[in-house]
Amino acid sequence: MVYGKGGGVLEDVIIEIEVKENDSKSNLKLRKVRFYDRTLKREFEFLTNLFDRRP
Repeated sequence: MVYGKGGGVLEDVIIEIEVKENDSKSNLKLRKVRFYDRTLKREFEFLTNLFDRRP
């Protein structure tokens, strides 16, 4: 889900990354949230494993 540039959440998507541990590989699902703070005029990107909370 992608939101406008007016501030707040810019993007909220589910991503998968490959994790290598010892001799095995597995996929890890994560939620990537991009957020724009109008006060600080900065963009932040968060990775989380919380999937049940949506804006």
